[in-house]
Amino acid sequence: MAWQQRTFTVVELHRLAYHPVRALAGLGAQAAVRAIARVAGAYANRYLQRRTLHG
Repeated sequence: MAWQQRTFTVVELHRLAYHPVRALAGLGAQAAVRAIARVAGAYANRYLQRRTLHG
């Protein structure tokens, strides 16, 4: 979903994915929020890692 919409920040991902994640995965509200934040964090770490390696 994030790659399709080219959206990677926590707030943007939350707006995009919160309701679908809760419905498809059957997660509670807190679990859905934490999962979305974890995905955004992984993208941020990957971005910083690539930036550090490639200048």
